[in-house]
Amino acid sequence: MRIHAGLPKSFWEESVNHIAYLVNLSPSRNLEFKCAEEVWSNKSIDYSNLKVFGCSAYALIPSDERSNLNPRSLQCIFISFESGVKGYKLWDPVNQKKILSRDVVFDEKTMPMNKVKNSEAKENAVEKETTIEVPLTKVFRKTSQE
Repeated sequence: MRIHAGLPKSFWEESVNHIAYLVNLSPSRNLEFKCAEEVWSNKSIDYSNLKVFGCSAYALIPSDERSNLNPRSLQCIFISFESGVKGYKLWDPVNQKKILSRDVVFDEKTMPMNKVKNSEAKENAVEKETTIEVPLTKVFRKTSQE
């Protein structure tokens, strides 16, 4: 998931947290195809807040932190859900920092870091062509002729 998003190895923790979040919301056969939280709270789960890991996210910049001529949003990358808070953890690649924002617009069809060709992305890429030569052998079987 991290490699598909084009994120460096330093984001392994966020990708594992995202996977754990998805697994915890997955239905289980042992729970009659309900997720654990649904059985525990006796409420149906809202899956509308699920987002694609590594997708483009545009966080709103508060009006007191920008002028009228500056952009109203900051392009970031979605990396995780923040527990205990109704917000999303985002990565700002320009300023190289993590931010937490509640007011976010997502573009789940684009992966901005996947387009960047850096040395770590090349290191993680599996684009090697392998040729294996297998010698052909002929098997002779003895037949019993009686």
